Amino acid sequence: MIVCRKCGKEFEQAKKKRGSPQVFCTTTCRLAYYNNDWYKQYNRKKRYGVGQNDFEHMYTIQEGKCLVCTLHVAPEDMQVDHDHTSGVVRGLLCGGCNNRLGWYEKHRNRIEAHVMRGRGAV
Repeated sequence: MIVCRKCGKEFEQAKKKRGSPQVFCTTTCRLAYYNNDWYKQYNRKKRYGVGQNDFEHMYTIQEGKCLVCTLHVAPEDMQVDHDHTSGVVRGLLCGGCNNRLGWYEKHRNRIEAHVMRGRGAV
C-alpha cells in the first residue's frame, strides 16, 4: 500500500509499464498538490533560484505585465523566463508567450533556414 502525498489515503499502486512510481491516489489529488502557491514558490526557487521576494520584485518592476505581449497577468499565472543555455533568468512571461518563446528557441535553426531560403540566400 502507498500513502497519497496529498490526502494521506492509502491506495494500491496501478501497474505501469514505465515512468515514476505513482504517489497520488487520484488525478484530482495530483493536480491539487502541484497547483498551489507553496509548490509554485518551491519550484521557482529550486529550478531558477528565484525566491518569493525576487519574484515579487520582478513582478513589480514589470508592472504586472508580460515582457513579450505586455498584457497584465495575475502573479499566479506568471512564469519565469530563462535562457536554456546559460540558465540566466530574463524576467516573467504569461504562459502563452513562454510556450511560444520556448518553441521558437527549440526550432530557431529550422526557422532561420526557412527565412533565408525565402530570401534566396541559400
